[in-house]
Amino acid sequence: MTEETRMILDQLQSMDQKIGRISEEVSEIRTDVNDLKKDVIVLKDNDKKREQQLKLLQLTVENELNRNIQLIAEGHLDLDRKLTEALGVKAERELIKVRLNIMESELRLLKAQIG
Repeated sequence: MTEETRMILDQLQSMDQKIGRISEEVSEIRTDVNDLKKDVIVLKDNDKKREQQLKLLQLTVENELNRNIQLIAEGHLDLDRKLTEALGVKAERELIKVRLNIMESELRLLKAQIG
Protein backbone atom coordinates (compact mmCIF):
# COMPACT_ATOMS: atom_id res chain seq x y z
CA MET A 1 0.00 0.00 0.00
CA THR A 2 1.35 3.27 -1.03
CA GLU A 3 1.63 6.37 1.07
CA GLU A 4 -0.93 8.08 -1.07
CA THR A 5 -3.43 5.28 -0.61
CA ARG A 6 -2.82 5.33 3.12
CA MET A 7 -3.50 9.09 3.23
CA ILE A 8 -6.68 8.66 1.22
CA LEU A 9 -7.80 5.84 3.53
CA ASP A 10 -7.03 7.99 6.59
CA GLN A 11 -8.98 10.89 5.10
CA LEU A 12 -11.89 8.59 4.27
CA GLN A 13 -11.81 7.15 7.78
CA SER A 14 -11.74 10.68 9.23
CA MET A 15 -14.65 11.71 7.02
CA ASP A 16 -16.52 8.55 7.99
CA GLN A 17 -16.06 9.44 11.68
CA LYS A 18 -17.26 13.01 11.06
CA ILE A 19 -20.29 11.74 9.16
CA GLY A 20 -20.98 9.34 12.05
CA ARG A 21 -20.88 12.23 14.54
CA ILE A 22 -23.09 14.36 12.30
CA SER A 23 -25.51 11.45 12.02
CA GLU A 24 -25.60 11.13 15.83
CA GLU A 25 -26.18 14.87 16.21
CA VAL A 26 -29.00 14.80 13.63
CA SER A 27 -30.52 11.88 15.55
CA GLU A 28 -30.33 13.88 18.77
CA ILE A 29 -31.91 16.89 17.04
CA ARG A 30 -34.74 14.67 15.78
CA THR A 31 -35.29 13.40 19.32
CA ASP A 32 -35.34 16.97 20.64
CA VAL A 33 -37.79 18.03 17.92
CA ASN A 34 -40.06 15.09 18.74
CA ASP A 35 -39.93 16.03 22.43
CA LEU A 36 -40.79 19.62 21.52
CA LYS A 37 -43.73 18.43 19.43
CA LYS A 38 -45.02 16.42 22.38
CA ASP A 39 -44.61 19.45 24.66
CA VAL A 40 -46.48 21.66 22.19
CA ILE A 41 -49.33 19.13 22.07
CA VAL A 42 -49.51 19.14 25.87
CA LEU A 43 -49.45 22.96 25.92
CA LYS A 44 -52.25 23.14 23.35
CA ASP A 45 -54.31 20.68 25.36
CA ASN A 46 -53.73 22.70 28.54
CA ASP A 47 -54.67 25.87 26.67
CA LYS A 48 -57.95 24.30 25.53
CA LYS A 49 -58.69 23.21 29.10
CA ARG A 50 -57.98 26.72 30.39
CA GLU A 51 -60.26 28.21 27.75
CA GLN A 52 -63.05 25.86 28.78
CA GLN A 53 -62.52 26.72 32.44
CA LEU A 54 -62.56 30.43 31.62
CA LYS A 55 -65.80 30.08 29.64
CA LEU A 56 -67.37 28.15 32.51
CA LEU A 57 -66.24 30.83 34.95
CA GLN A 58 -67.66 33.58 32.73
CA LEU A 59 -70.97 31.76 32.49
CA THR A 60 -71.05 31.32 36.24
CA VAL A 61 -70.39 35.01 36.78
CA GLU A 62 -72.99 36.06 34.22
CA ASN A 63 -75.71 33.59 35.16
CA GLU A 64 -75.31 33.03 38.88
CA LEU A 65 -73.32 35.77 40.56
CA ASN A 66 -74.95 38.65 38.72
CA ARG A 67 -78.42 37.28 39.49
CA ASN A 68 -77.54 36.70 43.12
CA ILE A 69 -76.13 40.20 43.45
CA GLN A 70 -79.30 41.60 41.90
CA LEU A 71 -81.47 39.60 44.34
CA ILE A 72 -79.43 40.82 47.30
CA ALA A 73 -79.62 44.40 46.04
CA GLU A 74 -83.39 44.13 45.68
CA GLY A 75 -83.60 42.77 49.22
CA HIS A 76 -81.58 45.70 50.49
CA LEU A 77 -83.90 48.10 48.68
CA ASP A 78 -86.86 46.50 50.44
CA LEU A 79 -85.07 46.80 53.78
CA ASP A 80 -84.31 50.44 53.05
CA ARG A 81 -87.97 51.12 52.21
CA LYS A 82 -89.09 49.39 55.41
CA LEU A 83 -86.53 51.34 57.43
CA THR A 84 -87.71 54.59 55.85
CA GLU A 85 -91.31 53.68 56.68
CA ALA A 86 -90.34 52.76 60.25
CA LEU A 87 -88.44 56.00 60.68
CA GLY A 88 -91.43 57.89 59.30
CA VAL A 89 -93.72 56.25 61.87
CA LYS A 90 -91.21 57.01 64.61
CA ALA A 91 -91.01 60.67 63.55
CA GLU A 92 -94.79 60.89 63.44
CA ARG A 93 -94.98 59.35 66.92
CA GLU A 94 -92.53 61.91 68.26
CA LEU A 95 -94.61 64.74 66.77
CA ILE A 96 -97.74 63.30 68.41
CA LYS A 97 -95.92 63.16 71.78
CA VAL A 98 -94.84 66.79 71.38
CA ARG A 99 -98.43 67.83 70.54
CA LEU A 100 -99.75 65.81 73.49
CA ASN A 101 -97.28 67.53 75.84
CA ILE A 102 -98.33 70.92 74.51
CA MET A 103 -102.03 70.06 74.95
CA GLU A 104 -101.45 68.76 78.47
CA SER A 105 -99.66 71.99 79.33
CA GLU A 106 -102.49 74.05 77.86
CA LEU A 107 -105.05 71.92 79.73
CA ARG A 108 -103.23 72.55 83.01
CA LEU A 109 -103.22 76.27 82.30
CA LEU A 110 -106.95 76.20 81.51
CA LYS A 111 -107.67 74.21 84.70
CA ALA A 112 -105.61 76.66 86.68
CA GLN A 113 -107.55 79.62 85.23
CA ILE A 114 -110.89 77.97 85.85
CA GLY A 115 -110.10 76.63 89.25
